[in-house]
Amino acid sequence: MAMKRLEMVRFLREHPTTSVAELARQLGRDYKNVCEDVDALAAAGLIEKEGRSIRAIADEIVLKL
Repeated sequence: MAMKRLEMVRFLREHPTTSVAELARQLGRDYKNVCEDVDALAAAGLIEKEGRSIRAIADEIVLKL
């Protein structure tokens, strides 16, 4: 699932969208799963939901293991 979320952030950097439903359609993914991913990414501060619009706000993601 982490790869799907990373792909979503990358996609949103180039294509801010107007709704979770539209994002799910554009990514060819299930609405429920996209909704859960959007909530998790917003809580992590990587994307922003303003009204119905969704956009990536992270310029860089650093993963340390």
